[in-house]
Amino acid sequence: MNLDPKLVQHIRGFGQPLGAEAYVFAPQTPEQINEIYELARKSGKSVSFVGSRRSYGSPMMTPDGIVISLKSFNAIGPILDSTVQVGGGVTIEQLWRALAPQGYWPKVVSGTAKVTIAGAVAMNIHGKNAFRVGNIGEQITALDLVCPNGQTSQGVGSMGLLGAITSATLKLQPVKSASLSVLAKVPRTWEEHFSCFNEMEATSDYMVGWVDMQHSSGRGLFHSANYSPHGAKLDSKQMHHGPLVGLLPRSEAWRMMRLLNRPGTVKWINAAKFASARLLNSDKRHLESLAEFSFLLDSIPGWERAYRTGLLQFQAFAPIDKALDIFRQLQTMQSQRKIVSTLGVLKQHKASPQILPYALDGFSLAMDFAHQDGLGQLCSDMADMVIDQGGRFYLAKDSTLTADQYQRSLPPGALDEFRRLKQKHDPDNLLQSIQSRHLGLT
Repeated sequence: MNLDPKLVQHIRGFGQPLGAEAYVFAPQTPEQINEIYELARKSGKSVSFVGSRRSYGSPMMTPDGIVISLKSFNAIGPILDSTVQVGGGVTIEQLWRALAPQGYWPKVVSGTAKVTIAGAVAMNIHGKNAFRVGNIGEQITALDLVCPNGQTSQGVGSMGLLGAITSATLKLQPVKSASLSVLAKVPRTWEEHFSCFNEMEATSDYMVGWVDMQHSSGRGLFHSANYSPHGAKLDSKQMHHGPLVGLLPRSEAWRMMRLLNRPGTVKWINAAKFASARLLNSDKRHLESLAEFSFLLDSIPGWERAYRTGLLQFQAFAPIDKALDIFRQLQTMQSQRKIVSTLGVLKQHKASPQILPYALDGFSLAMDFAHQDGLGQLCSDMADMVIDQGGRFYLAKDSTLTADQYQRSLPPGALDEFRRLKQKHDPDNLLQSIQSRHLGLT
């Protein structure tokens, strides 16, 4: 095993305009992973991991280093007592399609099914049911990591900085049909949005809100969903297939989105979406495919290309008693700088244990921006405000935090515990990335 120039690839994060070149290896066994670690030691290279490259920032990149792809760890075991052992290189899409004919669904999925299980565990992903079941780490009964210094089962939320996540055993959700019963509400203000979450929390399996960040009121669209016994049986083929409006192929829809992705146009589109929702959907229920509801980000392939200069997402996690005020302030700051998010997504969470925690009892607001002058300073100022009020950040989405900001956002003792585990499992500090260095973690 050597550093063959033919192995060099350009790696970049989802939606990011910049990337880095590195040697990419795809080992097939834990023994080969250990051989790569030894090669890194001898060559003085750092090591990181890559899956489907869906993180918005740079946790998978190590310039002129070694990147390990876990795509060969792709086994899906049999279902035993509503659990399944899954290889780290399996994507959520491959998993749910394998589970569907047997009447099961993963307990926690992200907004895209393209992420790998290893990446999902390393980032401790959450879904629209985070308020009820927590993050994916709480659905894991066993975990296998190959570390530079042996093996461990400690890896949830480790950002790939402790070892290669080669497999995980996950709890599953039995389902009677492929459908969710979805109730739509159309809140006119931030207060009404939060009231929807409070009202529906006890009876919902999933909740999510769309917020019109272009309008100062906090208006938008709220969905509560429950597993439904009615509808077609869950199978492996249910996902977005047909053209949009019966005409436009989904694979080409991003081109139309790019034409429309301008501040004035987005403002008009958001206003039209809100008005049509009030007229057609308010306080009405409908059946929706479980896959389509869960994986909205996959409904238009390549949608991130609608951002000509690249896509940046800023996601703030706020304590439950301060979330309303924090999110209002975020919207005001954007309006004052004339750099306003094109999309806001509101979710409710509960605290979830992991090595580097981000989830807390409260809410998150995820906001998409096109890269532009002044955005970096806006994100820095927004981060300071969130941190000062006890908020946190999700590293799968971050690309702007400084080391000081990130470390101030962590709960007391979390950084010391991470460094203790790092010294134990990776004493040579082989496992690094652009992001981990930038945040002062490696």
